[in-house]
Amino acid sequence: MENDKSDTNMIKFEEKFDNQMQTWNKTISDCIANSIATAVNTALKGELSKITSALSELNDNELKLNMDTINLNKSLHEVNTRLCEIEKSLSFSNERQDLFDSRLKTVEQNISQYNGFKTQIQLLENKIHTMEQQARQCNVEIANIPDRRGENLISIMECLGDAIKHSLQSSDIIAVHRVPHADKNDRRPKNVIVKFANRTLRDNVIAACRATKGYA
Repeated sequence: MENDKSDTNMIKFEEKFDNQMQTWNKTISDCIANSIATAVNTALKGELSKITSALSELNDNELKLNMDTINLNKSLHEVNTRLCEIEKSLSFSNERQDLFDSRLKTVEQNISQYNGFKTQIQLLENKIHTMEQQARQCNVEIANIPDRRGENLISIMECLGDAIKHSLQSSDIIAVHRVPHADKNDRRPKNVIVKFANRTLRDNVIAACRATKGYA
């Protein structure tokens, strides 16, 4: 009987020991689990804090990048506006250059035509000068003939013809008139310009004047 009782006690002890071991195992497991959970949570919190900080920095960088992008777009817009203005200025300059080239071409053409006209004008001037010289070949300028108001220069020339013993008719004289002095203060009578019908008549009148003065 005592052996049975001992066995029973032993069995109870073993059961109690097993229960205690299970309790310890559970306590240890719980402690380990709690420690692991705490360590994991702590680690996760640290990592989350780092991730949050990194995300915040990324957000700041993104905001800065957005601001830089906005400023860059603004600068690009200003550059594009300036380029458009430059393009307009260049277009205007090109138009002015084309206009200038056109006007210069017209001027060059006019100059070319003018050179032709200049030659013609020079020829005409030479011809007029020759004609004037030929016209003057029939002229005589007479000085110191007293001038009177209402005078008749034709009659005066006829009297002059009588004085030089070379008869002059009104038909011998194409034109006769007085010319003013270059000096307005000159009080002498104005000279008389006589245009005779031909050069021979003029030369004869001059010869008669010289003969009358004894120069012949």
